[in-house]
Amino acid sequence: MITSLAIIGVTCVGTALWYFYAPLYTATAQLVVSPAGEVLRAGAPLQYGQEIMSRIMRTHAALAVSNRVLNEALKNSKVAATDWYQKDKDGALERLREEITVAPITGTNYISVSMSGKAINKRERIELAEIVNAVAEDFQKISRDVIRGEREEDIANLNRQQQELNTTLSAVRRDMNRLLQAGSDRESLMLLTYKRRTLSTELDTVIRYESQALSLRAAFEEQVADDSIYASQDVQQALNLNPTLRALRGAEVDAVTGLDRLHAKYGKLHNEFRAGESRLASIRKEIERQEADLKTQAVSLLRNAREAEVEMAKQARDDLQIRMKEVDEQMTELQVGMARYEQFSGEEKDLEGQIARLNNRRLELQAQATGEVQVRVAMPATPPRYISMPKWKIMVPLGVVVGVVVGLGLAFLLEFIDTSIKGPSDIARRVDLPLLGMVPHADDLEEEIEDVRLAFMAQPNSLIGEAFMQIRTCLLFSSPPSQQRSLLIVSPLPEDGRTTVAMNLAACCAHGDKKVLVVDANFRQPAVRSLFPQCPEGGLSSALVGQAGWEDLVYEAQPGLYVLPAGVLPPNPAELLGSEQMRQLIAEMTEKYDQVLIDSAPCLLVSDSLILSTLVDGAIMVVRAGATPMGSSRERATSSRESARISSALCSTPFVHLPAAI
Repeated sequence: MITSLAIIGVTCVGTALWYFYAPLYTATAQLVVSPAGEVLRAGAPLQYGQEIMSRIMRTHAALAVSNRVLNEALKNSKVAATDWYQKDKDGALERLREEITVAPITGTNYISVSMSGKAINKRERIELAEIVNAVAEDFQKISRDVIRGEREEDIANLNRQQQELNTTLSAVRRDMNRLLQAGSDRESLMLLTYKRRTLSTELDTVIRYESQALSLRAAFEEQVADDSIYASQDVQQALNLNPTLRALRGAEVDAVTGLDRLHAKYGKLHNEFRAGESRLASIRKEIERQEADLKTQAVSLLRNAREAEVEMAKQARDDLQIRMKEVDEQMTELQVGMARYEQFSGEEKDLEGQIARLNNRRLELQAQATGEVQVRVAMPATPPRYISMPKWKIMVPLGVVVGVVVGLGLAFLLEFIDTSIKGPSDIARRVDLPLLGMVPHADDLEEEIEDVRLAFMAQPNSLIGEAFMQIRTCLLFSSPPSQQRSLLIVSPLPEDGRTTVAMNLAACCAHGDKKVLVVDANFRQPAVRSLFPQCPEGGLSSALVGQAGWEDLVYEAQPGLYVLPAGVLPPNPAELLGSEQMRQLIAEMTEKYDQVLIDSAPCLLVSDSLILSTLVDGAIMVVRAGATPMGSSRERATSSRESARISSALCSTPFVHLPAAI
């Protein structure tokens, strides 16, 4: 609101100063642009199309501020005699280009030529009109020659561009014909695709044949290894078909028959019978030798046959793969050619479109050449009588709008960038933790409190004391007492009020006839010893390293309220707090005291609080309204909920004017 009012006030004061001390006056002349031999009137038909006429108007407006027109205007005797020109002759051209304004009037064939300046007296206003009229008159004289010369130059440029495009188009068409002759078309691609599909089918067949040949060879080698090959049909057939072996087997049969006759005739002891036995043994030995040789030969022949089958399959497969590779290369080359053909086809269409546009533009320029455009001064400039700027009807509403927009934008920006917790509703809606209570700011109290951290001990009936009584009541009903013996007081950032909450809540609980122990576990920035200088030397760190018993280091601040300071700051706080000694200390403390409150370090800066949350029954998170970020509170609340054995609760801080939620 203040920003909006300030901007509105500055706008009004600035407009008044501008109006009375540096007003601007504007002199304006109007020129009419019309076809040759015809003066356009309201409702008269135009000779050219709307697009062509609009281009002509813009061209003339640009010509009116060209160096040629402005130099001619500055040579005018009336302009040379003005104070405006005499003030800076060398920079007159640049000043005139900056101050003169030439623009077509929308929906008409008129061009406005105007100039604004600080014309305090009547003479300066007359000079403004004279300068504008000089520019308008010189533009009227020069426009025809300039437009004609530019048109002829444009036509020559168009002809040259068209010739270059025709040359490029011819080259593109030659490349397209060459690609067609080389077979870069869809029919050739279809033939190659069919050929590749056929080769692929043949390759699959050969691969299956090769697999079968390899299987047969492997089976053959297994039969050779276990000697079962000699009983196979192929080997037996080779033995049966051998004439030498057949003759020997016949001789064996004859020898057996003759031996039987000799046995019947002479008996086994006769020399003839023994000679027959010797012949039979010799024949059988020869049969065994022949069978062994024939089996070896048969196995060798079978092995060669299996190897030949495998090699033939491999050779066929390699040949087909080579042929498929050649077809793939041909297809790739053909696809590249077809892609280039498509590219050339697109270039051909683009070039044809460019040539058509150049033809149309050339025809337009030639049509303009047959009917020249005339420019004449329709309304000369007169000395201005009224102030053109500032205008109250524009500046004041503009200031109001800008003030409101800036004010609202600033308010929304401040609200957007402020991500802190504002009040109890943010706790329930964003952080998703139970609310224990709120603590007011110390400045909102009527009582004089020297140290807000000891507010309950000093004035238990104060507003802060009542707030902590309410917090104690909510805490009692949040879970069974057995699950509240040890509580961790934690906050996302420093100076959020952890020690204030720990001490006042402990004093409030002790006020209800309980023995409460406050443990300062903040090894980063301890605060208990500064509140109670009478505490014994040492503290929690001394107990953790075994230098003293923790019971000897406890100080009774008031009846029922005991404190244990942090002691000497250790170099490894996280290791000490996560040790087994710390777990045993907490167990011993909860046995001796009704409730143990542990004041810890900020959880966003160090991991001490997260480690301690695994050793206690629950955690209370302290947030400060207007200071604690929403995201950090939500993140640490989730971590505390996962590690503590009861639901975490939130607590506010007394260091802010806005009430915050616990």
